[in-house]
Amino acid sequence: MGDRERTSSGAQWIHTSMLPPDGLCSQADVELYDMLWMQIGLDGDVGRDDNLKHAAKRLCMRCPVLMSCLARSLLVPVSHGVIGGMTYKERQYARHVAVLHQVITRQRKRTDVEMRTGFERLSRWLEAHPEIHRMVYNRRHNEQSRLARGKAGSYPVRIVARLACADSDATVEDGAENDA
Repeated sequence: MGDRERTSSGAQWIHTSMLPPDGLCSQADVELYDMLWMQIGLDGDVGRDDNLKHAAKRLCMRCPVLMSCLARSLLVPVSHGVIGGMTYKERQYARHVAVLHQVITRQRKRTDVEMRTGFERLSRWLEAHPEIHRMVYNRRHNEQSRLARGKAGSYPVRIVARLACADSDATVEDGAENDA
């Protein structure tokens, strides 16, 4: 992955590929960051090591900028690694929940102003709903158990908790189905 810029310029990292300046990951050595959070080996190949993934998640849960990092990763998707305490599949589901709650739109490309306002709104919503990590974990765990029992295939995904939108009284009912 190479050298990363490290800065203490606050919100500038939201619009770039820089790491959050106050995050635990930005304090790590580049090779450790690549191996632990991005799951990129010394040979440059993306690997799947569950022990490293769980270690990265545990460190993320202790990070002071966890929700800001998660908010950024939901706005600017990265298709591998642990970011904001979630894997790519978990972030996809969390993004789906945020879209259902009308916190963000499905739109991928955003202007700087849309990025800034979307980030602020999503950050506030995530701070108000820290249970999003547990909800996403439970959903992924249940999905993996279902596959392990040989019950593969498509089935409706239920939102297991009601999360009120931070800016309005709108809620999504239990039983909303995944349209992805």
